[in-house]
Amino acid sequence: RVGEVMDVTQQRYVKSSHSVVCFLELMEVHFSLEERHSHWQLQLLDGNNMGQRLDNLTEVDELKRFYLQYSFPPSAVGEVGRIGAPSRREIGHGMLAERALEPALPSEDEFPYVIRVESTITESNGSSSMASVCGGSLALLDGGVPLKCSIAGIAMGMVFDTKDCGGDGTPLILSDIIGSEDALGDMDFKVAGNETGITAFQMDLKMVGITVPIMKQALAQAGKGICHILAEMSKCSPAPSRRLSTYAPVINCLK
Repeated sequence: RVGEVMDVTQQRYVKSSHSVVCFLELMEVHFSLEERHSHWQLQLLDGNNMGQRLDNLTEVDELKRFYLQYSFPPSAVGEVGRIGAPSRREIGHGMLAERALEPALPSEDEFPYVIRVESTITESNGSSSMASVCGGSLALLDGGVPLKCSIAGIAMGMVFDTKDCGGDGTPLILSDIIGSEDALGDMDFKVAGNETGITAFQMDLKMVGITVPIMKQALAQAGKGICHILAEMSKCSPAPSRRLSTYAPVINCLK
């Protein structure tokens, strides 16, 4: 591995913690993967009037019951820049993390709240979007949202063992890639899910395409990585909280 003494399937150390921000209905979770750090807040709001409104030119405006807002300031990679409207990258990464978590959410009848998750990346050397998936799952569980299951994500990469370096040209699939492996490698394959399936994935390639055996190997290796991350996440939040925060609004449904 680039700059590290690691095997191609080895992952970095995972650390997570949580706390309640008093006087507000916010749940804060810190998810850290060595040099990748995600700061989380979960807010539960009552009523569909607090949903995210999406303008539609042809139909009635849509209200989203669950939305994830992803923020990646320039300081996360040691740079100085302007902070304003979300960039295309931030919107895309937020949508990927949102799609990964959405299948695990309870129905509106079971949990009649609008759910907003905010991810602010404070340091990044890898896939911050997959760290957002892991931290978001922890924040939802810790905040009392009865998820169907925990969701984790991992970024897979690929390099070729070229003959110029004494190899035989075999593609090597890397687990939990860092920034340099993403920049120098040929693939960035983000996979999110749990032990039984995949909820979202996204692949960026610098080559014409990959073969079916490479795809199968990458998915199988990603599945093992996701199981490892889920096991580490369970140490911080072993079971979903059965009670909402005392600072969260109360909704009573009458039939």
